[in-house]
Amino acid sequence: MSIQEELARDYRDAARKRETNRLEEHWNQLLAEKKIKPRDFSLGLLFEETVEGGRDILDQWRRNPGDRMSLQEAGVTTAAFSRINKQIISTEVMASYEAAQWIGDSLVTTKNADSLYGMREPGVANLGNQVEAVGEGKPYPYAGFGEDFVQTPDLTKTGLIVAVTKEALATDKTGLILDRAAQVGESLGEDKEDRILNVVAGIISTYNRKNRGVVATYGDNSGSHDWDNLAASNALADWTDVEAAQLLFDAMTDPNTGIPLANMGGQQLLVATGLVMTGNRIINATEIEHVDNQANASTIRTRSTNPLTGYSVMSTPRLSTIQGNQTTWYLGNFKKAFTYYQWWGITTSQQGAGSEAEFTRDIVAQYKASECGVAAASEPRHVVKCTQ
Repeated sequence: MSIQEELARDYRDAARKRETNRLEEHWNQLLAEKKIKPRDFSLGLLFEETVEGGRDILDQWRRNPGDRMSLQEAGVTTAAFSRINKQIISTEVMASYEAAQWIGDSLVTTKNADSLYGMREPGVANLGNQVEAVGEGKPYPYAGFGEDFVQTPDLTKTGLIVAVTKEALATDKTGLILDRAAQVGESLGEDKEDRILNVVAGIISTYNRKNRGVVATYGDNSGSHDWDNLAASNALADWTDVEAAQLLFDAMTDPNTGIPLANMGGQQLLVATGLVMTGNRIINATEIEHVDNQANASTIRTRSTNPLTGYSVMSTPRLSTIQGNQTTWYLGNFKKAFTYYQWWGITTSQQGAGSEAEFTRDIVAQYKASECGVAAASEPRHVVKCTQ
């Protein structure tokens, strides 16, 4: 027995017992847990089984394409069809979103936002090294705290609608509808990925700390950019280039305490496709050979294990398009440097029959997938950008 036949049998049995709500929850759970797949279904047959007189309605739509009876005129409800179909569409949207293996979420710390508009992200200034010697019988000093905050940009709402038309149901174009749902998931993921990468690459600058205005994410120590996290002329070729980038963290200090951030730098390399193999060769090398004088026949060669430990390489082909080259690369702790403020993740909502869309466009049901959030630089001192 097919999935569709099993659903039809269970639904008829549940309708007799007036337990359709529980059955819908059961099938929706199976879809959510990926125990069954959206493409196991025929939306035309689903309509026939879950809408009263659904088979006769579809037959009428097939026979009279120019005069299709509205569901409101037929006096039937499509609530059950819409609810089950919503889970089918949602499952397909999320499956296509997850299949693309976006890296944006691994570059940011996701936090819940409470407004569509820019907000002040509060913080407390670090204590720094305020420890003092305490004499015998003397009171311990209290630690002082200072106010700190970052102003976040406005959130962006994105979304697309998947419509189920009378024509699609009458001709049972289930595959076409699910293909559209898959494209929605890919589009939402692509849009979010690009928005995150634009901030991480510094194409879009958002860093606004203590109301001093937006400052470039990467730059030399100059003017309002009072730290240096830009290593120019530092093409990625061997471990010494990674070391040069890492040493910039020694010169950067916490903006509140002045303590060096050397122990707060990360060990992730973000590269475009053109540097993936180079990056992996560098961090996975088992041996390093140092030559004291290549021009001399009696050179001294020193061999050692790879000095780079604990490093990893991340990459996406979209990075080269966004930054305009294959050679710029980044080193740091990205989740400390960047935040994604999210009001809601990818969510699917529905509109059933009886709406204006059914009258004007013959849409039986439509499903809107949307997402709302924004990427922001929280503390760009945790990442160094290197150019060729």
